[in-house]
Amino acid sequence: MKKLLIILGSLGITASVGGTVVSCEFTKSGVVNLGNLKSPSIEKFADQKSIDLEYLKANKNLITGLEKINPSEIKFENFKNDEVKKTITVDIVSLENSKTVSGSIKNLEIKVVEYVKKNVKNIITEMSLGEVSTKNTVPNSQELINAIKKSNFHSLINNVFSQTEGFSFDNVKNDSFTLTISKESKYLVENEKIDFKYTLKSTATEKIKLETLLKNKNIGEFKISREKPRADEVMEKLILSNSDLVRYKSQLEVTDIQSTKATIKVKSNSNELVQGGSVEVNFILRNKLEDIVIENNLGKFLVEKSLPTKEEVIDRLIEKNPNIGNFKSSLTILGNLNLTSATISVKSDSVILIPDSSITVTYVVESKLPTLKSLIKVDKVGIIQKTEEEFTIDDFKVIFIEKNPEIAEYMNDLKMKMNTSFGSVDITVIPTSEKLSIFDSIKIFFKLVTDKPEPESKPESKPENKPENKPESKPESKPAVIASQPTENITNPSTTLKS
Repeated sequence: MKKLLIILGSLGITASVGGTVVSCEFTKSGVVNLGNLKSPSIEKFADQKSIDLEYLKANKNLITGLEKINPSEIKFENFKNDEVKKTITVDIVSLENSKTVSGSIKNLEIKVVEYVKKNVKNIITEMSLGEVSTKNTVPNSQELINAIKKSNFHSLINNVFSQTEGFSFDNVKNDSFTLTISKESKYLVENEKIDFKYTLKSTATEKIKLETLLKNKNIGEFKISREKPRADEVMEKLILSNSDLVRYKSQLEVTDIQSTKATIKVKSNSNELVQGGSVEVNFILRNKLEDIVIENNLGKFLVEKSLPTKEEVIDRLIEKNPNIGNFKSSLTILGNLNLTSATISVKSDSVILIPDSSITVTYVVESKLPTLKSLIKVDKVGIIQKTEEEFTIDDFKVIFIEKNPEIAEYMNDLKMKMNTSFGSVDITVIPTSEKLSIFDSIKIFFKLVTDKPEPESKPESKPENKPENKPESKPESKPAVIASQPTENITNPSTTLKS
């Protein structure tokens, strides 16, 4: 053994004595010859159930004898796992142009042992990190981690820094810092420290003012059913209207959102934009009318005339839906009102609602005006002894007023259509009437007969009894007779008058 050590010493190679002996060969350049690996082991983390190929690839430096090689310079083939023997078998091949390892070995049996925490200085051996780039006055944690990984390739480093806890960076200056391992670390001995040196390379540029990037302050139109857009919706429109802001999106926030404008501010931690800067942007909010109207039933209108006014209908809609009060100037009534419903539409020039959209509202009207039916006290016109050619609408009006004197003052508000063939008159109220309810109507029936009376039938004379010689009596002439007959409402035209 002593001779072996003397020979190795002459070759610049050292070997350890005592403990588990792993035979491997280092050349003067420090390259590991894979063919000389004998009886190696690999450590398994406590939370790892078994070792698979992925675990092996991620923890190459946990194989004894390969602790100092660059893990990217070898590959594994023909992996097998023996759970009973607690061993794995694998072929290991060094890659071309490798600087820390050479050769290959087949069917290498590797024993699986439990992991023991390491000293940080055994896996991080290079403390001079060279240039570290940052936009800040000193590098942040991720930039320091990247610098350590770049200069140190031990596979365990990835596990160490994959934890959100277990280490900290202390005394970070513009040329040095200290890595401290805490008790939460699953991989390294706690309270160990290591000091690093580096050269700061600042990539910071002069901070930009927000107003120089935000060129389009009118960011477009929102079609939503709310009183104002959300912050994320404003941000999306802002970026679409100002493509130069894409890379700075995470450094901006939206505040003071109103129905037509919002404020864009630079966050306090922005490292590229002048902090505290703000710009007001404008937009158009167009709501869908059907989305913001909750109550379409407007209830009862007690009106002086036949119908409420269009303004009264819109006011009642807002009374039932207070949330649309700001949109009143954009609303109009489409067409005419009717007795039970109306169509409310958005004006075509509206800038706050989607133009020409509409809804239907319903209501009940109770008018203070008299109805046509209430004025018809006598609804029986009866038999009229005239021909169809002789009987005119004016003749009917005279008879109609005689039977119903109260209707006389409303005659100019009525429209009459007579059908002498069917013996009826349709009476409606004209739409412009301010005296009668315009939604009332009635149908009056009559029967026309000619003026010539039918001849009376004479009884047959009996031959055995001669009548006395008396002058024949002439029938008396009959004046035009108006007999009482029932009048029918237009809503029940099936009932007819008897002659």
